[in-house]
Amino acid sequence: MENKNNKIQKIKNYLKHFPLLITQNKEVTKMSWYDKLFLTLAAIGAINWGLTALKFNLVEKIFGLGSTLTNVVYYIVALCGIYAIIKAYSK
Repeated sequence: MENKNNKIQKIKNYLKHFPLLITQNKEVTKMSWYDKLFLTLAAIGAINWGLTALKFNLVEKIFGLGSTLTNVVYYIVALCGIYAIIKAYSK
């Protein structure tokens, strides 16, 4: 039983480095489906932003330059990024 408690403590100490997964009482919580979706879309937006530095814009290649759908994708990704920031720093 002592060995199991040591393993649990080591895991808790390791998880302290991941604030999105830990609640105030330091217990691991699962992310909801919409948390995963929003964070994934924010990450995709970050990757696309990195690709634009290489003169390649994947969103514009898929949906067209300046199209309404392209703008909608940008708005959704921006909202997901704002959500990710709020989620990262909320109590």
